Amino acid sequence: MAVRWRVPERVVEDVGECAFEAVSVDDDAERGRERRTRWGPRTVDLDIVRFGTQAVRSRHPKAATAVRGRGLLVGMDLVPPVGEVIGACRERGLLVLSAGDNTLRLAPPLITDEATLRRGVEIIDQVLSGFVK
Repeated sequence: MAVRWRVPERVVEDVGECAFEAVSVDDDAERGRERRTRWGPRTVDLDIVRFGTQAVRSRHPKAATAVRGRGLLVGMDLVPPVGEVIGACRERGLLVLSAGDNTLRLAPPLITDEATLRRGVEIIDQVLSGFVK
């Protein structure tokens, strides 16, 4: 049985977001483990949005300067105009909001699934790729 464990954010920052994501989630698939047990009523891995957006920030440091939030509510501070990023996300089917002048707010519905969350992070990654020169 695979066990899901939590690590303090300072440890994740020391290791690196991309490395931690690879170790904590993808490692299960690579080793042939199947996550059959979930702790509590939670049916979605909430870390997908947090660590996914942190990985996007590390891939696009000139476009995204910070990621903050908890659970499914995440904000990304952006360098490109947030309105243009929102428009590009909406063209690709992702509904996002702004929070202030330069923050992209992610607030997915509570009835979402992991595949949808991962797709949303992929769309943000694609959009930010277009703004980085």
